[in-house]
Amino acid sequence: MFARALVLPLDGATARTGFTDAEEIPAWASQSANALAGAGIVRSKGGNRFAPLDNATRAEVCVLILKALSYN
Repeated sequence: MFARALVLPLDGATARTGFTDAEEIPAWASQSANALAGAGIVRSKGGNRFAPLDNATRAEVCVLILKALSYN
């Protein structure tokens, strides 16, 4: 949702971002996850993991919102 709201280009986001658990990211979300990581809005968790199956904490969501609001 954030990638679409920020109108991030998804066509060039197919390159891997280097997440160690990239195979766990669903196919429908991988381009958006890569675009958000490439834009510096999403960062990895410990061990360079994206952790797509983990629940997000309130702090993580707050950081995501603040980075999205300040994205040019």
